[in-house]
Amino acid sequence: MIFLIDKTKNNGYPYIQDMPEFSSVTLKKPYPHGIMVCMGEDVNDGYPGIPELDIYIAGAFMNAVNLEYVRIPETVRQIGKYAFRNTALQKVKISSECDYYKTSFPENCVIEFYGNSLNKSSGQLYDCNKNVLIDSDGARIYVQEEYHGR
Repeated sequence: MIFLIDKTKNNGYPYIQDMPEFSSVTLKKPYPHGIMVCMGEDVNDGYPGIPELDIYIAGAFMNAVNLEYVRIPETVRQIGKYAFRNTALQKVKISSECDYYKTSFPENCVIEFYGNSLNKSSGQLYDCNKNVLIDSDGARIYVQEEYHGR
């Protein structure tokens, strides 16, 4: 199987040499062997991939099924789209300034925050179902301990 790239064909995406043209055919699973298809926006950022290769979804610790604990430093500012997908993590703590995706961690993993950089004594509020509380503008709600010093 030889992949070619020609900016005048297939909208500039790679294609397979000698593959017949599909003009109005709707492909259904199981897809023909070796064909490139778009599997949705959540897979390979919407770009075509070959389904049977299953390599277009990747993350640093993805599929480390026995991974139960990880310490993510407060200095980390970005976590990949599938970094901890399919692990045994149940709770993680990250910086409130860290960017991550809903797919970065396992589905039921509780995400806690170190707090914002302006006030280290603040903390994220959660409801009884461990969902992050947000205000009507979509901003996270934090609580701050009041200091009663001398």
